[in-house]
Amino acid sequence: MLECPYEATKSAFCHHQIKLGAEQELLLVQRGALATTVAEQSEAGRRWADPIQFCMRKKILFVITKSNWGGAQRYVYDLATDLPKDYDVTVAAGGNGILVQKLKAKSVRVVPIQSLTRDIEVASDLKAMWELYKLFRKERPDIVHLNSSKAGGLGAVAARLAGVRRIIFTVHGWAFNEPVPKTTSAFRWFAAYVTLLLCSRNIVVSHFAALQSPLEHGLVTIHNGIGAEEFLSRAEARKEICARTGIPEDAFIVGTIAELHVVKG
Repeated sequence: MLECPYEATKSAFCHHQIKLGAEQELLLVQRGALATTVAEQSEAGRRWADPIQFCMRKKILFVITKSNWGGAQRYVYDLATDLPKDYDVTVAAGGNGILVQKLKAKSVRVVPIQSLTRDIEVASDLKAMWELYKLFRKERPDIVHLNSSKAGGLGAVAARLAGVRRIIFTVHGWAFNEPVPKTTSAFRWFAAYVTLLLCSRNIVVSHFAALQSPLEHGLVTIHNGIGAEEFLSRAEARKEICARTGIPEDAFIVGTIAELHVVKG
């Protein structure tokens, strides 16, 4: 078996195997936010402690458009904080939101890209792509993992120009599904198509997103992992729901868990 460039922690509870590009390397992606007992060290401290080991560490650079706290941000947070300490992890994100604060609290290095925003602004987008290109050239990451549409499009172009060999793109929702004019939707569809072409491996988190993909190139479905929870018994859960909602205890109840948003299907 070839060396895994994106090894997952033994403590994580959900793993998925993905073959990377022509080299067919094994990629283990694990999700889950489990506590670690390993003492946090600064980057400088790690360099001086064992400079040879530091230089041999695989570099993984995550990129996400917004640094607020949502599903995509939690996804990046879980991956960035659950990887083994012998991997060099950096997160580049637009803004200085809750995600940045949470990552810094876990001693994960964060590079703010202030020009990276969700809305389309040509001047700002070109600046963001240039900043990402310079970051990739400086960091020379082994893997760039792009998240969300804007970071995916700009990041894929910048990574290709910078010579990054392994580019992963996770789709958290197709932007062309939003209620926008047809011309805007068509442009977003084309942008998604190009992004998928430029990346080595493309991940969708649901079968619905896979069905809507403009391209099957390197596409794999990986459902988000969640921690094991201790649930109430059926009788206890019913009592709790009725107490919170005012529903009669003898009513027939149908429930679901979902994000009610057009992009999520």
